Amino acid sequence: MSTIHKVSNIPKVSKLLLVRHGQSEWNSIGKLQGQYDSPLTELGREQAGAIANELTSLCSGQNIKIYSSPLSRAHETATIAAQALGLKQSDVQIDQRLNDYNLGQFSGKFGWRVLQEDHPDLEYLRLNKPLEFQPPDGELGINFEARLRDFITSLPDNDTTTLIVSHGVVNKYIRSILRKLTGDQVIALSEGQDTIYQLDRVGDDYIEKEIRVLNSPDVAPTKKVHVSLGERSYDVVVGTGLLNSLQEHLGELINGRRVAIISDNTVLEKYLDSLKPQLDELTPTWHVYKVPEGEQAKAFSTVETLLHEMLDDDIDRRCVVIAFGGGVVGDVAGLAASLLHRGIEFIQIPTTLMSQVDSAVGGKNGINTRHGKNLVGSFLQPKIVLNDVDTLNSLPLSELRSGYGEILKYALLGGEEQFSWVEQYVDAIIARYAPKMIEAIRMGSEVKANIVSEDELDKGKRAYVNLGHTFAHAFEAHAGYGSFPHGHAVGVGVIAACKLSELLGVCENGLTNRVENHVQAAGMPTSLKDLSAITEWNGVSLHQYMLNDKKTFNGNIHFVLLKGVGQPFSQADVPLEKIYDALRYVGANVNGCVPL
Repeated sequence: MSTIHKVSNIPKVSKLLLVRHGQSEWNSIGKLQGQYDSPLTELGREQAGAIANELTSLCSGQNIKIYSSPLSRAHETATIAAQALGLKQSDVQIDQRLNDYNLGQFSGKFGWRVLQEDHPDLEYLRLNKPLEFQPPDGELGINFEARLRDFITSLPDNDTTTLIVSHGVVNKYIRSILRKLTGDQVIALSEGQDTIYQLDRVGDDYIEKEIRVLNSPDVAPTKKVHVSLGERSYDVVVGTGLLNSLQEHLGELINGRRVAIISDNTVLEKYLDSLKPQLDELTPTWHVYKVPEGEQAKAFSTVETLLHEMLDDDIDRRCVVIAFGGGVVGDVAGLAASLLHRGIEFIQIPTTLMSQVDSAVGGKNGINTRHGKNLVGSFLQPKIVLNDVDTLNSLPLSELRSGYGEILKYALLGGEEQFSWVEQYVDAIIARYAPKMIEAIRMGSEVKANIVSEDELDKGKRAYVNLGHTFAHAFEAHAGYGSFPHGHAVGVGVIAACKLSELLGVCENGLTNRVENHVQAAGMPTSLKDLSAITEWNGVSLHQYMLNDKKTFNGNIHFVLLKGVGQPFSQADVPLEKIYDALRYVGANVNGCVPL
């Protein structure tokens, strides 16, 4: 394991504050990294502003010196901080030693991506033995660390508060040098954009304090959406840290009653130990029931087993069921709660983006059959939906993007304001930036709540929430449930629905391209081949699965289409050749079926 050299001459600066630059074009696109000099995005400027506001309270009445990396994203962040602190742009001192690694041949717009994908040996050294890292024609890791030591020892010996604005790896190594860390201790250091690292000098040592900024309650407030259904009305609560305050949100609902928690192994392993003390405060008696993971769990056998287990434990109609997990857990738990004693009270604590923004809201609970998805189910509205976005931090990226398929859908149903907003902040949502994630979930929940309040039992307008799903469910049934995340199928299905709308002449040309570009920006599949390269995407077979969809009546498929953003409608008399053309657009093989 590599070693960080200790500083022999510790500067006598009383306090150092280290800040990573705000988000810029390279990480909003997800490809442009390395030495590519790019400006801050709008989100990056928002991040820099939040950091600057925090710095004003930290640095009140102090002499401040600001140093910045020469790259524009860091200098722009430093300038925003300087303005908030009452300093001039000229007071920001640019120092070349604060630049990131010189990547040599990897420098330019595809730096880190090429390194990560094509040179895993170098990527391993960068992460695990950084002082041995040396890209072709680039900077040796030990020299990178040496110039940072040189910068540190050049700082003036006085009582000035020194603010350093640079890149994550630069700040990481400055912290490790000042704290005299070595080996694994260095690797373990975080590089967050949402944190100010404060190092206070105590004797010959520096003590570090992490100050969270962007995910603090002041910046990411809890939000509520009310689902108005008369006596069955309830709130959808969205925020951070909600699992740590169950008494506040669930105390009156549970009030000592016995609780049946339905979850899966993954969720329970992550959270059950931390929840035990709170559950003990809520009730003297609570039971945990596990259901299998994955779409295959949405089956009669799962529900039957669960019901027998709860009846064995004498779960009666005065008990409360808590669905704690993703959409599969919510569907199975909700259906079981609706059947047990003809219906007992039910609480949703969803832990995936898809379940938080969609399936946990509205009271629908369903399982799959060999005939199709969600064809058997019930309606049971929850008493509350508790969405803690902190649970999304551990989701695999593919699952997060799957959930984004539902955000896309609700933004298109909501209107131009909603869709323009997600176009602007898609990178922030995919990056799990809490304030934007909370707002995206709130937006989706509000759109769905308004629809559900008008059509609780899905007799008319509620069909609109199936935008893209007639296609998506056919894609899933054809390839086999679980072959790819549901939300990925929804994304391609929404593209197909938009194309069908254009082919029918009910909306302006260009909507499909706009939506397709947005799906691509989210890093999601835009075609059937992207969904599954090994599946034979036969258009006739896909159409047959659509005929089995629950929105098909008397042999007519009722498609949810768009006259424009925020203008959904349902149409049944869709010519078969137009359906095939829409399927062909997303990559289905319909040659020889119906002529173009």
